[in-house]
Amino acid sequence: MSNIMLDLETMGTASYSPVIAIGACCFDADGNVGRLPGTEGAFYQAITLESCIELGLKPSASTR
Repeated sequence: MSNIMLDLETMGTASYSPVIAIGACCFDADGNVGRLPGTEGAFYQAITLESCIELGLKPSASTR
């Protein structure tokens, strides 16, 4: 596996938008998905919107 796909779920498109989830997985040119090095598989981490707001990030009105 030589490719890694990263997915960010955000509450907007501006640079100050909260990121509420991060996901990643390995894949090859044939679309086969494999384990990320050092993990049991793919990676997923949810982030609370409240923690982002405490840091000064601001969701866009169209994504609330």
